[in-house]
Amino acid sequence: MAERDDLIRGLADAMKESTSAKRDAQNSYDPATGTFYIQGNKITKEIANAALDFFEKKSQNVASTIVGREERMYYDMAIASIKKCLIDDDNT
Repeated sequence: MAERDDLIRGLADAMKESTSAKRDAQNSYDPATGTFYIQGNKITKEIANAALDFFEKKSQNVASTIVGREERMYYDMAIASIKKCLIDDDNT
């Protein structure tokens, strides 16, 4: 019975590693081209800048309510993340 349990644990561990590797491969950055790959989608610097503009405009038009403040926080988080990626890209 212990051998069966060890086999099951080993298979479960192998599946976790495989899933993690796929997820990491889907989200990567190619410094040679300045391209991000997010969930398998190619994100160029131009697309990142367009997304940054989109979120900045959305953030400016949020209502001054509790829900609006929360929404602005999400936009600001996206803005900061994109800016960080673009700055890190410029520093490589």
